[in-house]
Amino acid sequence: MQRVASLLVAALVAVLAASPAVARTRTDPPRMTEVVVTLKAPPLASLIGADRRLYTTATRRNRLDLRAPASVSYLARLAAAQRRVEARITRAVPESFVRWRYGVVVDGFALVVPADETARVAKLPGVAAVYPSLRYRPTLDRSPNQIGAPALWGPGLATAGRGVKIGILDQGIDQTHPFFSPAGFTMPAGFPKGQRSYTTAKVIVARAFAPPFVAYRYARLPFDPTQSHGTHVAGIAAGDPQTTARVGGRNVSVNGIAPEAYLGNYKVLSVPTPQFGTDGNSPEIVAGIEAAVRDGMDVLNMSFGEPEIEPSRDIVVRAVDAAAAAGVVSAIAAGNDFDEFGRGTVASPGNAPAAITASAVTTSRSGTPDVIGDFSSAGPTPVSLRLKPDVASPGVSILSAEPRDGWAILSGTSMAAPHVAGAAALLRERHPTWTVAQIKSALVLTGDPAFTDEKRKGGRSEGLCDSGRPVVRPAPPRPKRLAEPQAHGRRRRCGRLDGRRRPAVA
Repeated sequence: MQRVASLLVAALVAVLAASPAVARTRTDPPRMTEVVVTLKAPPLASLIGADRRLYTTATRRNRLDLRAPASVSYLARLAAAQRRVEARITRAVPESFVRWRYGVVVDGFALVVPADETARVAKLPGVAAVYPSLRYRPTLDRSPNQIGAPALWGPGLATAGRGVKIGILDQGIDQTHPFFSPAGFTMPAGFPKGQRSYTTAKVIVARAFAPPFVAYRYARLPFDPTQSHGTHVAGIAAGDPQTTARVGGRNVSVNGIAPEAYLGNYKVLSVPTPQFGTDGNSPEIVAGIEAAVRDGMDVLNMSFGEPEIEPSRDIVVRAVDAAAAAGVVSAIAAGNDFDEFGRGTVASPGNAPAAITASAVTTSRSGTPDVIGDFSSAGPTPVSLRLKPDVASPGVSILSAEPRDGWAILSGTSMAAPHVAGAAALLRERHPTWTVAQIKSALVLTGDPAFTDEKRKGGRSEGLCDSGRPVVRPAPPRPKRLAEPQAHGRRRRCGRLDGRRRPAVA
């Protein structure tokens, strides 16, 4: 019997020796992944409604003040708690390391960890949740007039977004392009920030957020000369006034929606892909949102997306909503999947309740209505069933900048979102005490219908951005919750800026 047992043991050892190793040995390099680890305390931004000590001065009382003693103290407490949790993780999983730290929009940090250890990390004391890394993809000649922007610019462009800061979370901005000439701009106090050699008096922040282990040569630089998406988007939002573009053998005068606004460059899309240029991962996008809020951006633009997941598991949506609580408006592209998948195609983070989510319409021609682009994603959102998009704005055949002094005509909700970001910047300058909810309500509720065909028969629930209307009356009532469009048969356009019609809010 003992001989039989010995033979069985020997046979088992031989089989195991001949089989491929299933478990990781000490000499095997672990397969690393990046996750977001959150703690149980609320982030700083979520406390602004409960603690008046976190507000700025009376003129900006709806904006989080990161320099307030209460803010500094709370962030220090969060950081101390995070260090304790990080120490526990390091003892349990020595190969892990922290990549990004958050505190304003999320209480937690991005952690690089062996993929087979994430469940272990989630069970450690002090860890509230572990979020996987999700991949996000990037989704102006007449269009400023289409939403009434020039009427708000005022004499000498005095109210064309002057002093307002728009953060572009994208593939990076070519700060040397003539559409972003710093002539006439003065660097504001406390700036520049980030990689200063990529900043000017117009583009006042330049930061790059590269995932770990990405070897792409431009991943850690704020500008990628091979990618045009971020430069194009930034030009729509805040390109300099009356810039000459050479297109099709003729000169065209172009303007951004808020031409006097500053730009912040937050390069969060740095992963090269064959189909979409460069993509980005959720830990880096959250890091970009955190940095933009800390840097004092007033408006954020995010022209990227990924299919919606269960909202409680979407860390980017949490960050967008927290940024809104801190007083920062987010304009986000709805997505470009309607022609392929129909309704229920609005992407994350456009599903964020606090975001102003934009679909795309054609640029107006004399006597023709604004027609929704056949690619422009429609609601409701597929998982949370929210009524999105919120507004529509020009996103078909939009002329704007591309790297190396070039110009390009592009279409997509990526082009629609920065129209809304620019409109929000104009309203922020005019009404510095308005909340994010008030700015959103003003743009959503004062629009004109947009249709799915030129016969004005078909439509969806959002309307064309018509952002001048909200300026002719006092601030709209502060809604108890952020406004969402009504589910009727036509889309609403974002309200005009020129004040020619009465606002639908009072």
